[in-house]
Amino acid sequence: MKICPQCQRQFEQSVAFCPFDGQQLAVSENQDALVGRLIDYKYQLHECVAKGGTGSVYRGTHLQLNMPIAIKILHSDSATDFTSVERCRREAYASMQIRHPNAIAVMDFGVTPDGLVYVVMEFLVGKTLRQKIKENRYPSLLEVSEIMTQICAAVAVAHKHKIIHRDLKPENIFVNREGDQEVIKVLDFGIAKFKDVASEEHALQLTRQGVVIGTPYYMSPEQCYGKEIDARSDVYSLGIMLYELLAGRLPFLGQSHTAIAVKQARETPRPIYEIRPNIPPVLNAVVMHALEKSPSNRPSSVEIFAQELNAAMKAISDNEFMKVFSEASEQDLEAAILLTSDPSKILSQNLASNKRSKVPASSTTKKPTMGYNNISSPPGLLPNASGLLPTMDTSAQESMMNPTEIVNQSYLDVEDKSFSDTVSSAPLSETTILNYRETFTNVSRETYMLLQIILSDLDSSKVIDGIFLSELKNAVDQLRSSIYQLQKINT
Repeated sequence: MKICPQCQRQFEQSVAFCPFDGQQLAVSENQDALVGRLIDYKYQLHECVAKGGTGSVYRGTHLQLNMPIAIKILHSDSATDFTSVERCRREAYASMQIRHPNAIAVMDFGVTPDGLVYVVMEFLVGKTLRQKIKENRYPSLLEVSEIMTQICAAVAVAHKHKIIHRDLKPENIFVNREGDQEVIKVLDFGIAKFKDVASEEHALQLTRQGVVIGTPYYMSPEQCYGKEIDARSDVYSLGIMLYELLAGRLPFLGQSHTAIAVKQARETPRPIYEIRPNIPPVLNAVVMHALEKSPSNRPSSVEIFAQELNAAMKAISDNEFMKVFSEASEQDLEAAILLTSDPSKILSQNLASNKRSKVPASSTTKKPTMGYNNISSPPGLLPNASGLLPTMDTSAQESMMNPTEIVNQSYLDVEDKSFSDTVSSAPLSETTILNYRETFTNVSRETYMLLQIILSDLDSSKVIDGIFLSELKNAVDQLRSSIYQLQKINT
């Protein structure tokens, strides 16, 4: 940056004179010497956005592609240290091997003729998970699940390439803003361990004996004591992060790294539900399984850890569903059933009910009232249904029948009068044909989709989710009801 000596305004490096007072701009004394530099004739440095112990990260542009980039440059003292340079190269190599949407993309690594060591990465906009935790100490369970699922996806790919991260912690997880979405990115594979090149690492002496690599708060017991590690060490670190996200605090604290390492190896974490009573025990069980002291007692892979977390979240969701179902009013249940078919049909049902209420009693047949005894578990019941679902006209309750018949009755009474008034010899009207065509098309698509899901579960010997079976039954019932009405018209 340049500065005007008279008005003290700051300007870009390319500006020579102050547009306000005409003074020649001077280079700021505090200016970073690398700002404005062109590296390898294609990477332009604009500003320093972060500084660390071994290097700094700059916002830049790939001039040939006109693409924003981030460039990590080692400090001069680190650039002369072979171990630091090799770790930087290994970080670039590991990231380029992974190539996953939830891992930071590295595009280049190089050393300039004057000894500048750099790594070119995708430019991220957002904040680290540590910053996010500081802003919101207790994220929702859904948010925790989404964060951990994305982290696990990237780490699992790294493990498939025989790469152990060894330093998983909130500071190395970035929450990237992509439009209105947040995408998790795993960063910093600088101290990653390559299981296939352990002898090379030993030969290069990248980790000196007696020196602990990683952050003790998130390290597995075997890593704390410098023992051989594998993918299960990363599982332990993920368990620590999950504990922190759920409990709002770390499981082990101490006055020194040694004290923390001892606790990691010997102490059992306090159950999360004792710290936050609203955390279900099933989630605590997932965390404690990942934090087993012996690697053989933990989930054997990140995929299994993620599956356990997803299963726990599903169990919680199912319990919430049953709680809402048991506490919902009859009107909410009726509206929820209609919503599983088509939300717009609630309006049709209300209109149909109003129309039927205007018909003389002598020309109508009273339908049985639908209550709890007539309802099976509605598969589409929405969470927090009470007070959120559209309410139905109370005049319709006395004329309630089977939910499927209600849906089709709404078509009979609202969409086309010829549905109920047509005699056997009368041809179908164009509106009637269109209505039936739409009904059969929608039901056929839904049925096909559900059958594909169920057949896939059968082929893989999975337990079939009862929700899919219930939805399939509803679709078939709707199809049978439409066929029945069509038969009445054509007989």
